[in-house]
Amino acid sequence: MKTRTIYLFFIAFLLVSCFNSCKKYTEDIVCNPTSDYYFNGLIANNQECWNSGENDYQVYHGWGSSTVSGVTSYHWSLGLDQWPIPEDNKTVFLEFEVPYNIDSCTSKQFQNTFKTGSYSFSPINNDSKSGIEMSYMEDGKYYRTTYGSQDDSYLNCTNVVESENYGNREVLDITWSFKCSLYGSNGTFYKEIQNAELRVSVLHANN
Repeated sequence: MKTRTIYLFFIAFLLVSCFNSCKKYTEDIVCNPTSDYYFNGLIANNQECWNSGENDYQVYHGWGSSTVSGVTSYHWSLGLDQWPIPEDNKTVFLEFEVPYNIDSCTSKQFQNTFKTGSYSFSPINNDSKSGIEMSYMEDGKYYRTTYGSQDDSYLNCTNVVESENYGNREVLDITWSFKCSLYGSNGTFYKEIQNAELRVSVLHANN
């Protein structure tokens, strides 16, 4: 009976120790943004906390347009990248394609492209000239949502505010929450991003 009591006490001690250590680990990996622009999320169950201005991270602004079969579309890339590029670099971008000509894009069109609400990941460069992709780069290799199924994914725009103008360009600061699956170009599953939040800015290119 004495041996059994000692054994039960030992098991209880292990359970309490595990609970406390797991709780401490959970508290330790909570990310508190230290910049206006940041990415926080679980990538393959590993917590990542990136802040603009730390570890060479900066807000990325990219855009371009293309005309196919007489239809002009405009493309934005918004996210965080590192410069100078370290050996173990990681970057994340949301890429938007909209079916209008940037040369005639009004302020209202620009603001209506980025509204709070729920969105879905879909391929860009498609027949409708409209889509949203997540692009993730690690160690120089790109992985995208468009290369595989997104059945369990979500993308929510939770906040949009006008920011200070960048030169003479209109700027929106946007916060996104999302979950997505990443694949290589051959369709092989790579990693999942979960419980993610991304706050970046986007520039109106035609001001």
